[in-house]
Amino acid sequence: MRLPSSLALTLGALLVLAPGSVLAAPPEQPPAPFGKGTIVPRLGLGVNLGDDVSSVNWALGAGYFVVDGLEVGARVSGLHLIWDAGLKSELPGIEDELPGTLVDVTPLLRFVFFRSPYFSPYAFGGAGPTFVTNNAPAPVIGHWTAGPGVAIGFGAHVFLDISVSFSGRMTVATCEEAFTDTFESAEGPVEFELGGLCRWRWSPGIGLGVAF
Repeated sequence: MRLPSSLALTLGALLVLAPGSVLAAPPEQPPAPFGKGTIVPRLGLGVNLGDDVSSVNWALGAGYFVVDGLEVGARVSGLHLIWDAGLKSELPGIEDELPGTLVDVTPLLRFVFFRSPYFSPYAFGGAGPTFVTNNAPAPVIGHWTAGPGVAIGFGAHVFLDISVSFSGRMTVATCEEAFTDTFESAEGPVEFELGGLCRWRWSPGIGLGVAF
């Protein structure tokens, strides 16, 4: 009888065709971000309110990925001090004697440990000069910055950038000298030092980023 042979051939054909349907091509995945040739512009603006002095901060920069995951860039940022009216009345001339503006020029390196369209952790670091206004004892001092961060992708070119920045001035003694002076007040000579700008500090950051 030939019926068993026909049945065997039919089953054989089914066994050959079935694996083809299981191994269908998976859906195409989004490309990994921050590859070689990617350009990332950066722009920032912030305000810090204090009792004796407030400040307005701005930053402008850009980076270029020379290889996959490694960005070389630069940033120019400024800090403008706004003295409290009461303090200016108590210590006349303080806004003229102490620096009112600091401008940082910072070459930066950024390394992305894992490039994912959805979650890309990175670390960054840099150091450079700080230009100080108002005839400071040292018109140029140094600064450094470093920290971790993560980019959370929202599409092909947009991501949420979350980071923690650690920074400080170099040297601390030179910076503190620039922000210390003696003023005449109603009670006689008073030495005033603006603290918080020279020693190391940390600050969280969050913002939207774009990459081309």
